Amino acid sequence: MAIKNQSNFYSGLLFLLVGITFAWSANSYDIGEASAMGPGYFPRLIGCLTLLVGLILMLLSIALPVDENEGPIGRWAWRPLIYIICANFSFGITLSGIPSMGIPVLGLVVGVYCLTFLFCSRRGRF
Repeated sequence: MAIKNQSNFYSGLLFLLVGITFAWSANSYDIGEASAMGPGYFPRLIGCLTLLVGLILMLLSIALPVDENEGPIGRWAWRPLIYIICANFSFGITLSGIPSMGIPVLGLVVGVYCLTFLFCSRRGRF
């Protein structure tokens, strides 16, 4: 069994993992019924639907032939990924602070500045 379309396979795998996570995290909540939904009904429903989309994408990536313009997936772009994660962490830290470490709440304006300008000072070049 060979994977014919790598991008569909890996996106299906991502959908599958997110769907499993959502459905599993909704286990601790009461599901209820369709007429009287509990707090876990919607997250479990969305998780199962996302899981189903992931399975369909993975099966299609194995069954359907690949487009001739689409090649294999290349290397990961680690530097932009690290910049984006660090920018989001700095936004969260400046927005809510960390009182246990003595970092005060700096507010939305400083948070947006850190998010947009601190890690993107090289003008989009990573």
